[in-house]
Amino acid sequence: MGSGEVLQIGAGNIGRALVGDIMASAGLHVTFADVAQDLIDHINAEGGYPIEIVSLDGSNTKHVEGVSAISSLDEDAMVEKIVNADFITTAVGAGILPRVAPTLAKGLAARMEQRSGDDLHVVVVACENMERNTETLRDHILEALPDDEMRAKVLANVSFPNAAVDRIVPNTASQNDHPLSVITEDYFQLAIDANGLLTDIPEVGGLDVVADLEATLAQKLFTLNGAHAATAYWGYLKGHPTIDVAMGDDSIRTMVDGLMAEVSQTLVTNYPSITAETQQTFVDKVIRRFLNPYLKDETSRVGREPKRKLSKTDRLVRPALRALEDGATPVNLLAAIVAGFRFNSPEDPQSQEIAEAISTQGIQATVAEVTGLDAGHPLVGAVVAGWEA
Repeated sequence: MGSGEVLQIGAGNIGRALVGDIMASAGLHVTFADVAQDLIDHINAEGGYPIEIVSLDGSNTKHVEGVSAISSLDEDAMVEKIVNADFITTAVGAGILPRVAPTLAKGLAARMEQRSGDDLHVVVVACENMERNTETLRDHILEALPDDEMRAKVLANVSFPNAAVDRIVPNTASQNDHPLSVITEDYFQLAIDANGLLTDIPEVGGLDVVADLEATLAQKLFTLNGAHAATAYWGYLKGHPTIDVAMGDDSIRTMVDGLMAEVSQTLVTNYPSITAETQQTFVDKVIRRFLNPYLKDETSRVGREPKRKLSKTDRLVRPALRALEDGATPVNLLAAIVAGFRFNSPEDPQSQEIAEAISTQGIQATVAEVTGLDAGHPLVGAVVAGWEA
């Protein structure tokens, strides 16, 4: 590794506000690949873009420099960048990964043929907000490679570490009158799994290489994502338009604090790498983020797709199940799950589907269906009891 080149597939908000910011700030040259030609033209004309960073202390603008762009539909340009990059990252959404994999496969195969020895290695990271994000992309790439010999060569020379990705980019227009400007919070996290690296990589400021990514992901999912969804559901049901306004409601704040205590106990109990002290520090940061009035993060946006968020593998039901297994009674987590089943936004198809299911087949069958648990499971019974209370 040593070209100082990063290929970032996807020039949307997360691509620019997280990956582009981190990599360019570390002195690497970032090439964005996207399908939007106007976006590509703006990036190439400007050679950079502004980020409006908002916190409890106010707003300031940072200018990201040292970037360029190509069309992700230009296969020759994509292959050339893949051959020469030190890092290849994506931020396109989980559903698009299968569509970018064939081009990545072609580029990596060309890299294996055109480079040799120590120059072969490259780090590929999928920055989609999903479990096994890079492994999922890797599997799509392997499927698209021509034969087993090339698959073996790619696996021997390409690192595919899973990642934890976090930076809130709300649907709020930036005050900067600039076509590339994006508004985001001051907090960010991009952590990759040390166990997914084939070799040591150069240090990049803002990119954390962690030994226990499972714990890092659980901490984020339970503490941030779970509390975020809970605040959205409780806030939406009480008519609060944004997360910060909901957090100003004393009754909601009390429940959020209670939920944080429940997930903190669960994390400390189940993940030895997370101490009570480090978890409390993480909680304090999350609360500060929720209180940020400049984000204007809408409860209807944060609460969307409740069928996904209320599944047994996701942010509310999963820590509640862990707590029950530990012999605890997660009162606030259960209340948040009930609120999720009550969330009924006209802008969200999944919430409408849940409401229709409850009206036609009843709350118990709906909870079982959405969570993926047996109808007789204790958690299902607790949610039903909370619904009917």
